[in-house]
Amino acid sequence: MATWKKLTPQQQAVIQQAANEAIAWQRKLAEKEDLEFWNKIKATGKMKVTTVDRRLFIEATKDVYKKLAPTVGQANIDRVRALEK
Repeated sequence: MATWKKLTPQQQAVIQQAANEAIAWQRKLAEKEDLEFWNKIKATGKMKVTTVDRRLFIEATKDVYKKLAPTVGQANIDRVRALEK
């Protein structure tokens, strides 16, 4: 933090902008790769989530969604929540 404070506001803004762009790029890439891997898993036909497993998982993680929304994005959470149905 000490080094950050030594930077000018303009330098801080440039670095922050670059960080924001990197975060957006990484999330987009992760979303694409997650979908690709998920499709590969489903294509094997060997994965089965039972009703009991889902119910317990949903109950155990229900409060996590609120905590993660600022980090992972509400759109990603909505996609996960859609799997509950």
